[in-house]
Amino acid sequence: MPAYTTVTRGNHGIIASKRCNDVSIQNNVVYDNALHGIMLHRSSDDGIIRNNTVSGSGSACIAIFESFGIEISDNVCTDNEEGIRLSLGSSYNKIFDNQVIDTAGHEIIASAATDGMCTGNLFQNNYLDGASIGVRFAETRDTMVIGNTMVALGGSLIDDSDGLVWSVS
Repeated sequence: MPAYTTVTRGNHGIIASKRCNDVSIQNNVVYDNALHGIMLHRSSDDGIIRNNTVSGSGSACIAIFESFGIEISDNVCTDNEEGIRLSLGSSYNKIFDNQVIDTAGHEIIASAATDGMCTGNLFQNNYLDGASIGVRFAETRDTMVIGNTMVALGGSLIDDSDGLVWSVS
């Protein structure tokens, strides 16, 4: 049985910022933080975010900003403002086998900013349940959404996203 670390009632739960390459964030319980539960920021590349439970975050359960080659898997996100968010050009990330349940806003978000467009991300075999918007993509390229289960969602919003592959389970 893996050991768990509990992180609670901070600004961000767990944050790796500015070139924290190859970081591994695994087996944590993160709850009731003001902003993001888990966040990788500015070129924190080739990391792993796996088997964490995140709830009650005032922003995203997991947020990735301008980072590449991240594996986000087997996490449980419940009762957060948002689910899993990629932005500021975060590209070539794999997001799979996660449960994102009862978010106030969007379950999965990928969007561009002045710093760049999210490109080549894979969202596969995730379970999304209970949000006003299930998937929100804005100015993305070559994104794959494959085999995800989507239940009780208000819909999805896709704007200016070229090369999108979408296949349901």
